[in-house]
Amino acid sequence: MNSEPVLSQQDSTIVKESWKKVNSRISIERVGIELCKKFKELVPGLDSSLGNDELQDFCHSVITTTNRLVQNITNTQWLKSIALRMGTIYGVDVNGYVVLEDAIIETLQELLQEEFTIEDRQSWEMFYKHLHQLPKYQ
Repeated sequence: MNSEPVLSQQDSTIVKESWKKVNSRISIERVGIELCKKFKELVPGLDSSLGNDELQDFCHSVITTTNRLVQNITNTQWLKSIALRMGTIYGVDVNGYVVLEDAIIETLQELLQEEFTIEDRQSWEMFYKHLHQLPKYQ
């Protein structure tokens, strides 16, 4: 039997620090705007399927949820409950996690530029892999 996945302390710290860095330098509103732009790039036809207000609301919700996820990054039980609900709340399936992960990571990369290191990217990738695996361990 496989044991429940655990995000390393190093990855947790790197994710928290890079999120703190972007939030201390850039308004949460700008992060949301940039995230919306990234979603539009990654999901062709998103403009026609969602209105601008709906997309902005969705991006705001994603930023708010990401903020809560990062704040609770070491609380596996809480993360598991959120990961289980994300599918219902956001309609996130396996492909949705990939788009969500790509949009957030690429947005952080663009906003922090050279300050967003390879280690930052790898830690965020591990964080999303961790989130994606958690619902399997109910």
